[in-house]
Amino acid sequence: MMKKVSHWIVLVASIFLWVSCQSEERAAQTEIQKLATQLATSFDPKLAQDLLAQYEAYIQKYPNDPEQTAAYRLQSAELSIKLQRYVPAAQQLMQLLKQKPPQPNIEAALLLAELYDQHLDQPGSAMTAWQAIQEAYPQDAAAKALASKTSSQPAIADRMAAMLQEITVDSLGNLNFKAANEYLHWAEVYAAIARSSAQAPQFLYKAGEVARATRSYDRALGFYQWLVDDYPQDERAPKALFMQAFTYDEDLDKVEEARKCYETFLSRYPKDDFADDAALLLDNLGKTDEQIMKELEQKQQQ
Repeated sequence: MMKKVSHWIVLVASIFLWVSCQSEERAAQTEIQKLATQLATSFDPKLAQDLLAQYEAYIQKYPNDPEQTAAYRLQSAELSIKLQRYVPAAQQLMQLLKQKPPQPNIEAALLLAELYDQHLDQPGSAMTAWQAIQEAYPQDAAAKALASKTSSQPAIADRMAAMLQEITVDSLGNLNFKAANEYLHWAEVYAAIARSSAQAPQFLYKAGEVARATRSYDRALGFYQWLVDDYPQDERAPKALFMQAFTYDEDLDKVEEARKCYETFLSRYPKDDFADDAALLLDNLGKTDEQIMKELEQKQQQ
């Protein structure tokens, strides 16, 4: 009897907490709508800043409300553009396009391309966005209208390949960091917009390699994780997970993060070509070269 009463109390408490959270969420939406209405009546930069803060607060507090969060990210970007804050506007749009679960949004993609083209002096990124839009929304009238902008340009795969060639600039293998950063950005823009494209995981994996080559390890980890999360069936997913572990291990000396990734890799892909390497690296995590050599010598003596 006491057990049933206890379960009932837990259920009632859970319902009360859910209702309370819903009330807080609606109150936040009401306050945002109030500010937006005031701003539409009379534009005030101070009020606009307050509204941007409200948008961000809601996005951070209610990440499990993807539809409303997507709407507020778009509205935040549009408001930032009015304030001539173009970089934050582009960042919001990228976050919207990369949001999980996916929220397909050609309006956000078009606005992002316009920012790159007209305000941020990034014609290559604008072209990448336009080409991604055409692939992601082939039947949309706005996407079809982009033909006049893209018809004279090489296909996205050819543009990405050409940019890769620019990254290594001399016989000594010195890297062109500007070209590398541009490649990384194009890969990010394309994969964010054309999420279902077969080329997206290819660009993400190569971006991970480029980022790691330029010692941008956090960016490399981000590209690898993106591929593992969004394209688990892609043939590059196992290697991306392995490279994530290897980057933690070899480049960042983050033993526990590397251990988790190696263990996940071996659990998911026990028969992969890299499984033996992962097992060996996992076994030697955190050990010095001297310790590894000593253990090898002991094994040889057995």
